[in-house]
Amino acid sequence: MPKTTRGNKVSPTVREAVLLRDRVCFLYRINKAHKCFDTYGNPHAPDDTNRLSLDHVKDEAMLGKKARSDVEHLVALCGAANVKGVSRESRQLQRAYLRRVNG
Repeated sequence: MPKTTRGNKVSPTVREAVLLRDRVCFLYRINKAHKCFDTYGNPHAPDDTNRLSLDHVKDEAMLGKKARSDVEHLVALCGAANVKGVSRESRQLQRAYLRRVNG
């Protein structure tokens, strides 16, 4: 398993592992009508892993504590959605997905 980095930075090894696992933007995974954009508003394919960002997902909703930067707490997400933030429902689906893929 790739090592966790300190703080909220994601190591290249962890990033690669998450993108290999997820392969597409999480919002596209749950809604095929989702359109992916980077942080500058440029559209891109949901499986363009060079342009996807990683979203930190906490085990539970709680204020003040950030999720760790490891494969168990990250999902692939387009940059625009990551900056905007996902809905409460999508966050719950992210947690369920991570529980399923991480066993």
